[in-house]
Amino acid sequence: MPARIKHRVENGIELKWCSNCEKYISLTNFSSSKGYQWDDLFYICNGCRKLRRTTNVKTLAANCYVSICWRVGNDERYLKKGVLVKITKEAFIEWYVTNYFKGCHVDRIDNLGNYELSNLQAISHRGHNFKRRSDRLDKAGIVEPLGMRYCFTCSTLKPEADFYKKKRKVSELNLNGLDECCKFCCREKRMDYYRRTQNDLQI
Repeated sequence: MPARIKHRVENGIELKWCSNCEKYISLTNFSSSKGYQWDDLFYICNGCRKLRRTTNVKTLAANCYVSICWRVGNDERYLKKGVLVKITKEAFIEWYVTNYFKGCHVDRIDNLGNYELSNLQAISHRGHNFKRRSDRLDKAGIVEPLGMRYCFTCSTLKPEADFYKKKRKVSELNLNGLDECCKFCCREKRMDYYRRTQNDLQI
């Protein structure tokens, strides 16, 4: 436990010492430690805690492992395939730290396989999008002709102009970031959601 450093009061505001950025900060910038510290506040401020969560590779690895375990135990898509986590948290963190690069995704080489060292790879966001769509097309036996795109909602090949563009969908296979479903299906989904919402309000 960090050494106890008394609070200060300046201009009527009580301040606490942050051991990470090494300065006194208002108590409102600290979260509760739920009784683990003498003043019931974390020893580092919220800004430093957030920075650690987003820049510390081991923390990112631990969070990623927890997320994987949750998906495998709760997501129907994984439960139906019988996917298992066959790697310990310690081994996963070691692998993650070794293979980490900024913005990487943890991906299974074989989507039907388990989470184990021999079946893991770290790929970019674009690479992840590319692989996910490519796997879906292969499974459906679909080949997209030049200038055409397959809509997974209406199961139809349509011109690329019939699809909205989204930055998060950009990949090596989809340089323009075209959506998975066509504009018509997207509009139908929005209208269906609107109709259901209105019906709920009327009940």
